[in-house]
Amino acid sequence: MNETDVDAVTSLINETYRNYNFFTPYQPNDFLEFLKRMPHFDLHNILLLEDNDGIKACLGYWEYNKVRKYIVQKLGWKLNMQINLMRVIGLFTKMPHIPKLGEPLLSYNLIIMAYKNPESLTELIRRVVNIALENKINFIHATVDPENPTATILSQFTHTKMKLYFFTKSLKQKRLPNLRERRLYVDALEM
Repeated sequence: MNETDVDAVTSLINETYRNYNFFTPYQPNDFLEFLKRMPHFDLHNILLLEDNDGIKACLGYWEYNKVRKYIVQKLGWKLNMQINLMRVIGLFTKMPHIPKLGEPLLSYNLIIMAYKNPESLTELIRRVVNIALENKINFIHATVDPENPTATILSQFTHTKMKLYFFTKSLKQKRLPNLRERRLYVDALEM
């Protein structure tokens, strides 16, 4: 992505999330300010899929381990089994490295996901998976509401689901809206 794409990308993001709780639409300058607040992330970390009709999808990948370091302390039995299976599969094809105890967990967080159709986002996710393999990244994280159509797209890829709970309180002593009426937008910076 480059600065000439900002108007089209903000329009795509706004259209994708316009009916979501906690989403505030972007103006192009707001979007650039948002990016400036993210350490180790800029326009070069955002991939675009476009054709003659314009931008079909955008996807950012944030190398979060440059912001926060995670060290593997313990592996569960399920993960140990998966690691052993991956080692066998790794004899025949390229597989990601699973860190051992004491090693850092290198990861990308998928952010700024917006798209006109699921196939476009799927293609960009495949590209990020390949970038991760090239850069020896262990995991790719994406935080989305399970009701978000993006969750269905992500489920096509090998994955593990984790439950996150959000607790909200009105700062103005006003009653919060019923959050179940609309899907939830999760901002990567707030994670």
